Amino acid sequence: MKNTAKILFFALLALASMSSCTRDTEYPDPAPANEASSLRFKMLFCNAGVASPNLNMLLNNEVVGSNLEAYSYLPYVSFPAGIAQIRAKAASGTIGGTLGSNDLLFRAGATNNNNFTAPSGRNYTAFVTDTLQRPKPTTIGATDPGGLRFFVVEDNLATPAAGKAHVRFYHLAPGAPAVWVGLKDSTTAIFNDRRYRATSQGTAPNVVNFNVFVPVNAGIYDFDVHTTSATGPVVLSVPNVTLEEGKIYTIYAKGKPGLAEPNGLGAAIIQHN
Repeated sequence: MKNTAKILFFALLALASMSSCTRDTEYPDPAPANEASSLRFKMLFCNAGVASPNLNMLLNNEVVGSNLEAYSYLPYVSFPAGIAQIRAKAASGTIGGTLGSNDLLFRAGATNNNNFTAPSGRNYTAFVTDTLQRPKPTTIGATDPGGLRFFVVEDNLATPAAGKAHVRFYHLAPGAPAVWVGLKDSTTAIFNDRRYRATSQGTAPNVVNFNVFVPVNAGIYDFDVHTTSATGPVVLSVPNVTLEEGKIYTIYAKGKPGLAEPNGLGAAIIQHN
């Protein structure tokens, strides 16, 4: 037993000697990141609300555009990627209508109050849409207070091919029926069956994504907006639309049927680049 104890003692002593000769791996001292993140997204704001007051636009409570008039838009602003709160305030007084003195907040749906998630490198257009008097939804648990609301879509800003422009169309005229948009006197629609605030049509695998820009030859175009079909009644003519080579555009139906200008049924255009 004594010999066994001696052997164990010397074995432990040898192990202790070996461990004392090893050195801990050296790591650099931790330091906080002091440089701004290069991970960013871009957002363009458009005030397409019917009879909307002038608005100040905010991202994460930072004013990114002031005094935005109805049916006008602001250039893209760049912001750190991630969670972003999208908000609008009246440039003076209150927004009014159903919202009253409340601010306009982005909501992903009628029953939530989510912030917007923006991955790095993406581009978006945030429209203010609808009417001041839109009633609060009757959905159970609705948090949407009614009135003006945001409509956010993604933008692909890839450069058009030589001789081409890119264009798309959204129906943002509350109270107006579905529309078909084509060239004047044409029986073929470029944009089919566009419904209010819709971003797509059809079911898989035949879904048409309205966010996608359509390449067209650069030039000056006269568009007709039809109801019921591509050859149905013309409810709006949009003449002399210049689409320049290399440029990217969104055309949207605005206003509301039955109202006088500038809030009557019409069309407006955004140039994205």
